[in-house]
Parts: sequence; C-alpha cells; structure tokens
Amino acid sequence: MVEEAEQHAEEDKRKREKIEAQNQADNIIYATEKALKEHGGKVSQADKKNIQAAMEELKKAKDSGSVEEIRDKIKKLSEVAQKLGQAVYEEAAKKQAREEPKQKGEAGQEKKEKKEGKDVTDADYEVEE
Repeated sequence: MVEEAEQHAEEDKRKREKIEAQNQADNIIYATEKALKEHGGKVSQADKKNIQAAMEELKKAKDSGSVEEIRDKIKKLSEVAQKLGQAVYEEAAKKQAREEPKQKGEAGQEKKEKKEGKDVTDADYEVEE
C-alpha cells in the first residue's frame, strides 16, 4: 500500500495543484464579478469589456486548461481588474476630499458655540496638599 502511494505521489501532487489553481480561479472570478456589479459604472466601457473578456478566458482555462494556463489567466485577470479597483479608490478619495472641508467647518462652529455659550465658567484654582 505504501509502495502504491509512492508510485502515485507525483500524480496526486499534480491533481492537487490543478484543484488549488481552479479554486483560486473561482475565487477571483467571483470577486471580480461582484466588484463589477457594484462598481462597474466607475470604469469605461472598454475597461469593462477587457475585464469581462479576461474572466471568460479564465473560465475556459479553468475547465480545460493546464495549471500553468490557469495561473497565467488568473494573473491577466488580476492585472486587468486593477483598473476597477483603482477607479473605486479614486472615487472614495474624491468623496473624502469633498467631505473633509465640511467636517472642519462643523468642528470650528462647535468650538465657537461652546466658547460663547453660557455654560462656560472661567475659574482659577489652587491645589492644596
């Protein structure tokens, strides 16, 4: 039984590598589809088509390709999908930049109101030992 396991060890290793590559492909396809649904409007149509084409290539390679082909397609999809992530990041940065001055203005008004309010008492005190 041990001899048989040793004989098939290399074959088992190749199968495991292919299954792991297929699982990785499934994960990146799912994540990219989800991101494309949520944020697809933030990228150009050309970028969107490139992402979708890379996903389709990966799906085909996942079902019938070799481990190396699957990994190459994963890498390609990752590179193309970075444009989507970049667009989302830029949008968030712009939104934060627009909100930041508002927050500073609100904080300044609160401090001014507290100083002018009637509940403020100036007092000197001494600490006795």
